[in-house]
Amino acid sequence: MPVEKPAIRNEWFVIILLVLFFTWYVTFGNAFINKFIPKDILAIAWKTSIAILLKKLLVFELIPWLIYKTARFSLKDLGFRISSNRLFSRETLLTFFVLPVVVVLFQYYFSGGAEPIWKGQFAFGQLIITWPLLFLWLFIEARLVEEFFFRAVLQSRMAAMLKSPASDIETSSIIFGLAHEPGLYLRAAEIEGISEQLPFHF
Repeated sequence: MPVEKPAIRNEWFVIILLVLFFTWYVTFGNAFINKFIPKDILAIAWKTSIAILLKKLLVFELIPWLIYKTARFSLKDLGFRISSNRLFSRETLLTFFVLPVVVVLFQYYFSGGAEPIWKGQFAFGQLIITWPLLFLWLFIEARLVEEFFFRAVLQSRMAAMLKSPASDIETSSIIFGLAHEPGLYLRAAEIEGISEQLPFHF
């Protein structure tokens, strides 16, 4: 596991400010930003989806990155590392090729998630086109947005400050859980998240 860059001066203050800013966004900030977005954009599903992604990129990625960049952090310091040895390892191949197939089969046969497919609401051609697009979208939204904030910033930087892997994982996990639980402290159900999915229609 790579060694985290040592904690910088007043980094606790930086982390607290980022968490407070994030808390503001998931409770009030999303609705506040929407006031500055033209209503004709928010009235169209795919444009709303793009607006959601851009807001998340701003809050979860751009602002934290600019703050740490001023402290002379590189992307590598924040977890953007590509190891050729690990890229084609058995674990990586298992994660990217075997587990997704298992999850898709489980969803198809044992959950209601595939009901629209069973009922013929989607043509085979639509599925072939949308699956790669969905993968790309989730890579941007989940990996580059949420993983950057919760893991690269919160978890890795708290690891450097606390010098305890268990403590930083527990702390960042609590914040992550509260942020995704509708109606609990860091999220209101009608704001971003559960009710604000990405409503693409093909």
